[in-house]
Amino acid sequence: MSNYRLHITVTGEWVKRFNEQGYQLCFASGVNAGGKTNFNVIAATHSIANNITIQWTDNWSIAASQDSFEHGMFLNSATDLTDIQPGQSYTLPANWTNGVVNPDSTSPAGGFKFINKTNGAGAIVYKRINGKPSPIYLSPYAPLPPGTEDLTPVSKVTVWFSRDVQPGTMISRIDTQSMEVDLSGRTQIELGYDGSWSQK
Repeated sequence: MSNYRLHITVTGEWVKRFNEQGYQLCFASGVNAGGKTNFNVIAATHSIANNITIQWTDNWSIAASQDSFEHGMFLNSATDLTDIQPGQSYTLPANWTNGVVNPDSTSPAGGFKFINKTNGAGAIVYKRINGKPSPIYLSPYAPLPPGTEDLTPVSKVTVWFSRDVQPGTMISRIDTQSMEVDLSGRTQIELGYDGSWSQK
């Protein structure tokens, strides 16, 4: 299990400006599904200061949702969280009892499979961020009919500043300047913001 650390330095002028205007730092983590990398849930927010640190580990959980995907809305889980690892699948029964995780040789490399037996459900993927499970993904076309969805968490994360947001909010776009970074082969990264993003 790897531990990751993202440290962000914000210059004093921007700390003051952002806080006066009610901004927060937003963090999203990528999941490959449907042939692309999705950053579609705000996984964490942080008040803005000169130094901001976000930490996470490769600990995954999964649950199911009855929600339709809608930008700006808060997602809700309809089942309890269940731990899952790459090489496993999560089967959601038709009666909406908690799903079951089993080894599955058909799961994608480095990822897992969501098997939906209900008439309409979406997968929620969680990652442990700042010490607690946090949602990072909801099936973008939820609720989905019976079938399967391959889900592969990746080492890419993105950060940006926004107002009136909270963790667990669905997003189909990021309306302000963002910074995407790839932590493949590394466990920590340093970013700076002084009106624009930079990687140190």
